[in-house]
Amino acid sequence: MFTGENAVHYLVWILAGMGLVWLAGLIEAFGDLGKTPEARLPLYFAALGTLGAALYCFFKAFRGFSADLPFSKRSKRDEDAEPEVKARPARKVINANEDHATQFDVDAAFSRYMSRRDSTPANPSTLANDAPAAPGSSGFGRKGL
Repeated sequence: MFTGENAVHYLVWILAGMGLVWLAGLIEAFGDLGKTPEARLPLYFAALGTLGAALYCFFKAFRGFSADLPFSKRSKRDEDAEPEVKARPARKVINANEDHATQFDVDAAFSRYMSRRDSTPANPSTLANDAPAAPGSSGFGRKGL
């Protein structure tokens, strides 16, 4: 749960955040010395960026601290983690009852194709003209035109 190493880790983030807040105040005070708004504005933006970094440090400290609380989901997940089950590689299933005599015959398939090819009409576009059109279908485009 809370060990000395973790407490020092959170303390480092908090101290870094506090140091950045102090630095942002110093940059802002130096910006206040500017005579015109154009001279002060870049320093104010730098101070805001430094405050953003300080906020990040405080967030990291809070996130780490809250994750180690006994009622947090992360601490329970680490303690109750189940060992991972590795998947086995798939193996080819060989069916002993399979009949190997029914192999595909290329020559027979080619001869069937050629015999059917010769029996079809020479002009396939005449087949499309003979078929009646479906009622109400106008093809592509807007309906009802």
